[in-house]
Amino acid sequence: MLKGILQGSIERVKGFEGMRVDATVWNQAHDFHFYQQMFHNLGFHGAGIASGLEVFAQNPPGRSLIISPGIAVDQRGYPIILSKKEVYPLTIKKKGKVYLNIQFAEVPAEGSSQGHPYRFKQAYRIQESQNPPGEFEIELAQVEITGEKEPITDAADPSHPQANRIDLRFRNYAGGHIRGAISLGQVSWEGEGGALHLDGLFQLTNHINNQTPYRAEFAGPVPLKGDLNGFNLLYFSADGSFKLTAEEEKSLAKFLNGGGFLFGNGCSQVPKNEFGFAFNDLATKLKRSLSQLKPDHPILKVHYPFSYPPQVSGEGRPLMIGDGLVYCDADYGCAWSGKGAKVGISREEIRSALEFGTNVLIYGYHNWLRHQMTK
Repeated sequence: MLKGILQGSIERVKGFEGMRVDATVWNQAHDFHFYQQMFHNLGFHGAGIASGLEVFAQNPPGRSLIISPGIAVDQRGYPIILSKKEVYPLTIKKKGKVYLNIQFAEVPAEGSSQGHPYRFKQAYRIQESQNPPGEFEIELAQVEITGEKEPITDAADPSHPQANRIDLRFRNYAGGHIRGAISLGQVSWEGEGGALHLDGLFQLTNHINNQTPYRAEFAGPVPLKGDLNGFNLLYFSADGSFKLTAEEEKSLAKFLNGGGFLFGNGCSQVPKNEFGFAFNDLATKLKRSLSQLKPDHPILKVHYPFSYPPQVSGEGRPLMIGDGLVYCDADYGCAWSGKGAKVGISREEIRSALEFGTNVLIYGYHNWLRHQMTK
């Protein structure tokens, strides 16, 4: 996260009597304190929304969104402060997804000399876009709009926002993450079938953020043909069997060769054996054979201690693991969101599934980090 800020050691100006202070020395002396603030923001809080900046629909609903006062930290450590309520009118009329983002801005204030402004005010810029947030933008909300006249409303069910409803699921929050930042995507491919367990993945990442010293960011479905460099883990589940194109297999191989980690998980709601066989075939094509998990494997104790992978609703055969990938047909994905093969899945099963899912993601993150540091 400190990339672009700290290129080497920071120099601190130490004055002495009679020292000549020019513009360079002055700026360097004050920049030292500014950099320290940025390092603190990122090192102890991380990039994301620190407080507030909630997004609501107008009352009565229209085409504007209301943003509450709040504070965020961008990916450089710059503070973004919204001191009062903002009403933002959406202007994009084209059908599709609209992202509402905020970013740090610095604008000249009163005071200039020889045409050079020497006072600057820290400010912000709120923008809408049909592209995902840029490198230094913080997402506040997104909306799937269907036209230029339909009113925008709050989501009746925040976990399943419909079209023209405010979607807050992909907001990233600042918070303690001293052990590392886990970036997770869900495999999406061209063939038939669909990605499962979206709700569960939101719950899993929330659990990691609330209960561990790691920070997890979930990007939702990610096309295999897209750029996977921004992720250290991918989650893969499907409705029965699947077949990837040669280009998708090549992209996935590149991801794994770069240290990425793939988590395959079956589902009790669908023919999971078909998915399991297809996943094993994929591992063979990628030259990463799977073998049964051994009792002393670190994935069992990397964060929460387990003697063996937990079962869910009495389901699940031994977990299979290989170089950069793991597969299990115990239905963790449904359990993370409180569902399962049987009615009334127990609280203990839900908790165990969340904790073991946390172990898998943390293990995968360290697998990726080790590769980055030793390649």
